Amino acid sequence: MTPPSSLTRRGLVAGAALFALGARAQAPAFRPTRPVRILSPQQAGGSTDAILRPLAQKLADLWGQPVLVDNRPGGGSIIATQAVVQAPPDGHTLGLAINSLTINPSLRDDLPYDTLQDLTPITQIGSTTVALVAHPRWACPRWRSTSRSPGRSREPSPGPRWA
Repeated sequence: MTPPSSLTRRGLVAGAALFALGARAQAPAFRPTRPVRILSPQQAGGSTDAILRPLAQKLADLWGQPVLVDNRPGGGSIIATQAVVQAPPDGHTLGLAINSLTINPSLRDDLPYDTLQDLTPITQIGSTTVALVAHPRWACPRWRSTSRSPGRSREPSPGPRWA
């Protein structure tokens, strides 16, 4: 059986390739004239790196230009996002949007950018499942699923791989 992380990486690389091919059919192809940076609001070596680095390599192969992942953690993703907003609007600087991009406007009135006006979405490159876990011997019946469907587990699950 293929490990889940390999499935995810293969899917993302295939998705990037399909996105690039689809974009060609809809608009003139983007042809970078120098290296492209993808700014990540997370630290190097984390889950976003596992998504971005194979994507960057595939885009570099497609474009014939280096695509660099530039990790800029901190500030609840504001540091990386602000760098994307301040970059020239020529496509050579892209940014990874994580949950905090949509949450920050509701938490802060002093953002150095307007999320809806200063950024535009390009494509979704992945999704994550987040689960709360505990020691298996700890019984917490208040949090158990109330599903009454026949054949379905009554235990909570972060997704089909754990069910």
